Amino acid sequence: MNIAEVVKKADEYFLAKQPYLAFKLYLDVISYYRKNKKRIKVTDVILTAYNNAIVLGFYLADSRNKLIEIRDLALEFLKVAKKSKDSEVYAQACFHAGVAHNALGEYDKSVKLLEDALVIFEILGNDEGVMLACRNLAEAYENLGLKNRAEVYRSRAEVLARRLGESGRSAMSEAEWLFKKWKNVPWVIFR
Repeated sequence: MNIAEVVKKADEYFLAKQPYLAFKLYLDVISYYRKNKKRIKVTDVILTAYNNAIVLGFYLADSRNKLIEIRDLALEFLKVAKKSKDSEVYAQACFHAGVAHNALGEYDKSVKLLEDALVIFEILGNDEGVMLACRNLAEAYENLGLKNRAEVYRSRAEVLARRLGESGRSAMSEAEWLFKKWKNVPWVIFR
C-alpha cells in the first residue's frame, strides 16, 4: 500500500464533501500501519491518517458505540504520537483523547489529557489549540460540578475566540454543536 497516495485520496474525498469515503481510507491506512508497525516507522502521513480519522469520527459518530470506537482510536493515536517526538502532534493526540472522553461523559479522564494538551499548546503559542482545550476543560469541569473552575476556562476560551476573530468564533460554535450532538447520541446495543 502506498499510504501517502491513500491519504491524498482521502483528503480529496474530504474536500469533495464525501466524509464517509475519506474516513474509510484513513482507517485503511491505520489498519495497514497496525499490521506492519514492526516494519514501518511512524511518519507524518500515518499521524495525519490518525488525526483526520478521529476528527471525522467525532462528526460522523451516530451512536455511543461509535464514540467508544473513536475514543479507543484516540487513545491509540496518543501512543503512536509519543513515538513521533513531535510536541504539536502529541498535544493534538492528548486533545483528541480528552475530547473523546468528554463526548462519552468520562470527564475525570478528560481533564488530565486536556490539561496536558493545554500546557503544550501554550508553550507552542497555538492560540486555537489553547482556546479549544479551555472550552473542552470548561465542559468537563461543568459536568464534574466544578462551576467556578469551568467558568475560568470558559472565559479564557471566549477571550481567545474574540482575539482569533472569525476562525475563533467558528471553532467555538462547532465545539458547542458537538457538545449538544454528543449528549443526544443514542446507545446501540447489538445482540
